Amino acid sequence: MRLLPLAPVLAIATSAAFGQLTIVSSTPGSFVDISASGTPLSLGDDGTVNIATTVGNALLAPGIVCIGSNGGVRFFGDELGLDYNNQMIPSMAAFSGEQVLLPFWDDIDTQGGNAGQILWEEIAGTFIVQWQDAQFYNNTDHATFQLQVFSSGPVHAQFVYADVLSPRADGGGGATIGYQAGTWGNDVQYSFDTSNAVTNGTVLSLEGTFSPPAPPPPAPCGQLLILDSLPGAFVDISASGIPLGLGDDAEVDIQTTVGNALFAAGTVRIGSNGGVRFGGAALELEYGNGQIPSNGAFSGEQALLPFWDDFNTGAGSAGEIYWDEVGGTLIVQWQDAQFYASTDSATFQLQVPSSGSALAHFVYTDVQQPRAAGGASATIGYQAGGIDVDVEWAFNIPGGVTDGTVLTLTDMPGVGQPYCGPSTGNSSGAPALIQACGATSVTVNDLRLTATQLPAGQIGYFLVGRAPGSFVPPNAAGPICLQGDIGRFNALPQIVAGPLGTLHVDLANLPTNAPGSQVALPGETLWFQCWYQDGSTSNFTDGVFVTLQ
Repeated sequence: MRLLPLAPVLAIATSAAFGQLTIVSSTPGSFVDISASGTPLSLGDDGTVNIATTVGNALLAPGIVCIGSNGGVRFFGDELGLDYNNQMIPSMAAFSGEQVLLPFWDDIDTQGGNAGQILWEEIAGTFIVQWQDAQFYNNTDHATFQLQVFSSGPVHAQFVYADVLSPRADGGGGATIGYQAGTWGNDVQYSFDTSNAVTNGTVLSLEGTFSPPAPPPPAPCGQLLILDSLPGAFVDISASGIPLGLGDDAEVDIQTTVGNALFAAGTVRIGSNGGVRFGGAALELEYGNGQIPSNGAFSGEQALLPFWDDFNTGAGSAGEIYWDEVGGTLIVQWQDAQFYASTDSATFQLQVPSSGSALAHFVYTDVQQPRAAGGASATIGYQAGGIDVDVEWAFNIPGGVTDGTVLTLTDMPGVGQPYCGPSTGNSSGAPALIQACGATSVTVNDLRLTATQLPAGQIGYFLVGRAPGSFVPPNAAGPICLQGDIGRFNALPQIVAGPLGTLHVDLANLPTNAPGSQVALPGETLWFQCWYQDGSTSNFTDGVFVTLQ
């Protein structure tokens, strides 16, 4: 492997200017018809497909993108679903809130290519996705429009409309048009359910400058966090559990034999408004939710808050709250629990297992009625009350959870084994170290790396190899402990800077020393280091290897 210079990448990483993204209709553009030359996708109803494009720019990265039949394309992230029910931007229904271009997000069904078609092609440095005579769900009206993404120039992307005036299309009367940023730049909504927002011949251009985001650091090993990537299932206790018959803003103490390292068995207090207190003696869970920590939630004491909102089950006449112990797990379930002064309801549950890596699960089966809105007026998370750290998943975020979401409170255990150490010291006065934590399961895909004691302000990259080795490259102070096909995590969000660097490893998209990427397999062992700049030289952390399951 030839190690490329670090310094030029540093210039790239800091070159993007602060600014504001906008969508304008005044920049020229034209429809480039690919209906005869493009690759047809033949997507079914609410279908998605991943394709690989070599075209990208500073905002929209080349590589794997996901095309959704309902009128959008995801760029950064790995979520697969674009819901048929369009919403205002940002929306968890659009690829779970990740970076998406939405030229015409509506309920489109090309019926596998039998009711119009969706095609893609690269032409002269432009990536094009075209909806050609694409019919709407349960309707023979259709629309023709396309997305263009450019590899250069001041315009990042254009939406071009050729035929959007059929009665069902209505120029966007049932569509969301815009750019959802995820963590890249700022959201820009051009229109939402607005008749004649676009017309035949309209060209919309996404323009402007932006600041590349710093990726949120993965939690260090041992720190509490909430993940939505771990397995779990709803265990219905509506027929077997003990009904509590709670009134408005009511609480009740129960006795449980279940506990774990974080939640003690014994007396716990269940609040009708969507939370359970464990440690402490405070009595009330108020109807007015707040951000964690909050004195409104059992006076700030230790509490699990799967959906803290204003519920009123009317002593069991407007839904019910149950509890039970099933197979060493404490379960509290809000079943068809109505909201105060509303007939809308929600169904969800809290699970506290007595063993395993999960400390608690929040599982949701019906949280999308208008009043629930996926958590639009709810607090979701763990309030520590001095027992470890607070972890807030969402506060008043529409679509923060959806039907089928499983949230897991875990402590991110360390994994893997160190090797090739200790590393040589650097200008920080200490040797740099690497640690792996999270999950070793390829299916879960939640392996994380942390490099510590890096020189402050110096950039670096995590490296992955398929075998251990040891040699000192030119102009390096320490050895690289990998050999063979060595990959470098060098996309912009993956570049780290001292004194602390972190990376969420995508096991489905591992870099290699050749173009493209590889997929990790169960049973495979991966070897990791972090390579970093240190003044006029470079250095390496020690190593860690992880055997996957």
